[in-house]
Amino acid sequence: MSSKKPRNFSKQHSISSTLKVLRPLSSAKFYNPFIEKIESGIYRHNKTQKTRNIKAMSDRLRMNTLTPYSKRIQLNKGLIDIMENDTDVNSNTNTDNMTHTMKQMTLHSRPPVVCPKGRITMEEVKTRYTNVIGKDHLCVKTSNKGKAGQLLEDLLGIPHSSACLDMIDGELKVFPLKPNGTVKESVAITMVNKDDLKTTQFEDSRVYKKLENTLFVPYKQTGDDVCFMESIHFTKYNPYFEQLKNDYIEIQTKEFSGRVGKYLQTRTKGAGHGSTSRAFYLRPSFMKLLMTK
Repeated sequence: MSSKKPRNFSKQHSISSTLKVLRPLSSAKFYNPFIEKIESGIYRHNKTQKTRNIKAMSDRLRMNTLTPYSKRIQLNKGLIDIMENDTDVNSNTNTDNMTHTMKQMTLHSRPPVVCPKGRITMEEVKTRYTNVIGKDHLCVKTSNKGKAGQLLEDLLGIPHSSACLDMIDGELKVFPLKPNGTVKESVAITMVNKDDLKTTQFEDSRVYKKLENTLFVPYKQTGDDVCFMESIHFTKYNPYFEQLKNDYIEIQTKEFSGRVGKYLQTRTKGAGHGSTSRAFYLRPSFMKLLMTK
C-alpha cells in the first residue's frame, strides 16, 4: 500500500487541533458553514478568501448576542489557532491586525447584557456606571462615531430606542478625549427642525429636554479598547445652563451659521459635504469647562 501523503498534508495537520475545538459546536447552524469550509479545503487553496471569511466570521461572532459565552471563547481561540498555525494565512499582510483583534475579543469577551423591559432612571445608571468606569472594554475602531455610546448603553442596560431620552428622566452623552486628556470634538445634541425652530421656545425644545438632566461620559480609545472616564452630571440648575438658553435664542434670530452661539451652535450633519441637515452641538470649549469645574 502506498504511503504517499495527501496534498497539503502539513496544512491539514496544522488545523486539525482547531477542528477538534470547533466540531463539538457543529450542532449549531451558526458554526456549520465555517467548519465545512475548513474540512473541504477552501482555506488551503484560496488564502485571500480564507482571510476574508475569518474576518467576516469574527464580525458575525461579535454581533451574535445569542451565542453562549463559553462557546464564543472556544471559537475565538480556534480562529486564533488557524491564523497563527497556518502558513498560508500568515502570508497575508492583514493577519497580524486580525490576530490581535481576535485575541482582544477572547480577552474581553463577556456575556451579553440583558436590557430591562423598560427604561431606567438617572440614579440607576449612575449606580451601574461604577462597575464600568476605568476598565478597558472591547470596541473595535470603525467609522461609526456612535459605537462607543452604543457599547456604554449595552454595559449599563439602557435599551436602544427612538425615544427622545435614553433614560426615564435624563439623557446619556459620550464624547472622546485626545491621548493627552483634552476634549477631541464637539458633542452632538439633537437635530434642528428648521420649520419649528423660530416658533419653539427654549423650554419646549428638544435641546432643553436633552440637556436639562444629562450624564456626560468622556472616554479614551487606545487601539480596539475603550476606557470610560469619570462622568459629569449636568442639570438645568448648572450656572452654564442660562448661557445655553441665550445661545438658543440667538440661533433663533440669526441666519444659520456655525459661528453663532458661545457654547451651543448649529452645524451641518450627515453624509457628504453637501448635506443641508443641521444639528445642535456643544462646543469643545463648553465640554472643557465642565471637565475642569
